[in-house]
Amino acid sequence: MPAQVAPERLRGVTLFDGLSPEDLKRLLESFEDLSLVAGQLLFRPGDLEPALYVVVEGAVEISLEVPGAQDALIATLEAGSVFGESSFFHPSPHHASAKCRTATKLIRLSRTVYDELLREGSLPASRLGTKAADILAARLQATDRWISQLLGEEQQAITMSWRRFREGLGGSFDLPHGFIHPY
Repeated sequence: MPAQVAPERLRGVTLFDGLSPEDLKRLLESFEDLSLVAGQLLFRPGDLEPALYVVVEGAVEISLEVPGAQDALIATLEAGSVFGESSFFHPSPHHASAKCRTATKLIRLSRTVYDELLREGSLPASRLGTKAADILAARLQATDRWISQLLGEEQQAITMSWRRFREGLGGSFDLPHGFIHPY
């Protein structure tokens, strides 16, 4: 059944930028509505469900499993947020879980339906795919920046620890040839 959300409610949603009101209305016929309760799980790691989701009302928490620790909350997505783009473009199992923080209304576009739209030559579907790829690329770039920052912080921590270690050894560490003895 087509999504019943009014196109006006989706103004400002990046996924739909550049679509005319008519194109958006036609495209929404391919989405489905989901109404979920607080605490309801949408997907978990290992689930294979390639789809794009848009939060219309409420909030969804995205968490990653951390071996030997509690799950790590990585994002809380509110109205206008888009998610699921990674598995949408690369049909592989989800690595994160998505759980409703509150009562939540979503719209969902399955990859199967999207592929049908592309086979039909739908220009709005092509534009939507381009916007979803833009969102995915921006998230990957943000992840790259975060990893770089994390590695820099780790390197600084190692350098400071090494410095404290050397200072703790005092003068005995200041050998003329370093650790390597000349004989």
